[in-house]
Amino acid sequence: MRFILPIFLILSVPTNLTADSSVIDLEFVRARIVFSAEHEGGLHILDISNKQVNEVQVGMLNIGFLDYDRKKNILVFEGTRLKNSPKSIYLYHFKNRVIKKIYNAGSFTNSLRRPRFQPGGEFIYAVNANKGIYRYSLKDDQWSRVKVEGSKSEVYGAVSFAKSGKIVAISPRNFNGFIIADLVGGNFIVRKHILSKYINTNQPQWVGDHAIIFAGRNQQPGPQRLWKLDFGKKNRNLFSRPRLLTQDPIGVRDYVALSRDEKTVVFTGMKNTLEWRLWKITVNGDNLEQLTKGGQLSGHLSPIWVD
Repeated sequence: MRFILPIFLILSVPTNLTADSSVIDLEFVRARIVFSAEHEGGLHILDISNKQVNEVQVGMLNIGFLDYDRKKNILVFEGTRLKNSPKSIYLYHFKNRVIKKIYNAGSFTNSLRRPRFQPGGEFIYAVNANKGIYRYSLKDDQWSRVKVEGSKSEVYGAVSFAKSGKIVAISPRNFNGFIIADLVGGNFIVRKHILSKYINTNQPQWVGDHAIIFAGRNQQPGPQRLWKLDFGKKNRNLFSRPRLLTQDPIGVRDYVALSRDEKTVVFTGMKNTLEWRLWKITVNGDNLEQLTKGGQLSGHLSPIWVD
C-alpha cells in the first residue's frame, strides 16, 4: 500500500541555484571525499592524493548528512540558509553545479533527515522523527510514505541500503541495533532486529549484501568505536557477532562511508584531542590513517566518497 505525503510534507516549488564554481573545478579533482563542517557552511572536498581541502560554497550556514549516487553524479544533503532553523533537503549536480531543493522542511517537526540514495539513483529515502520513512522519486519529483511491515514501531532513525538495493538496515528511533528488512513492492518487510544491546548505532555502510560497518558502542564503558558485522555470503547468519575495527584511544562518531571498491572506510574520529577529523581504515581493520588535521574548520562530519 502506498501513502502520499500528508499536507504538512507537501513540497513548495523546487528552487534551483548555482554553486560558486570559482572555488574549485570539481572536474579535475579525482579521488575525493566530500564532508561538512560542524559549525560552518559550505561543502568541503578532500583530495586524497595531496590531502588538500577545498570548499564549494553552496550558500548554507548549516549542512547535515550527505549521500552520493555515482551513476547520476549527484549529491543529496541536508542544509539551511538560516541559523537555528530546520534543514531542508537539496540535490547538488556535480556536472553543472546546479543545486535543487527537493524538500522544504518549514519546521523542525516536519523535517526529513538522513537522506540516502537507493542504489541505482532513482529514489532517495529519508526519515521523519514522528511520521516514519519517506521516499522521493527523482523521476516524478514526489515524496511518498513507505510502510514497514512486521515492525511494532512507526518511527525510525535512518535507512541504509545494501549494494543490491533489495536489503536495508533500518535504525530504530533509539538507535539500538538495526532492523534488517527486504524491499518488496515499495515497502519494507522485516526479517529481524539485530544488535539490540549495542547503542548509538546509526546508518551503517554495507559491504555488498553480506556485511555492515557501523559506529556504535556495546554496553562496556568507553567511546564509540567502529565495528564490522559479517552475515555470510548468502546473507543468512543474522546471529553473527561484530568485531572491532578501531581501538582506544580512537573515538568514532556516527559518520561512516565506504570507498567504491569496498576496501576502505572513511570515518569521523578523534584521538586525544577535542577535534573531530577524518580517518580511514581498511574494512579488515588495517592501515589506520588520519586524513585531515586541525585548522579553522570545526568537526569534519558526514564524509562521503565521490571517486
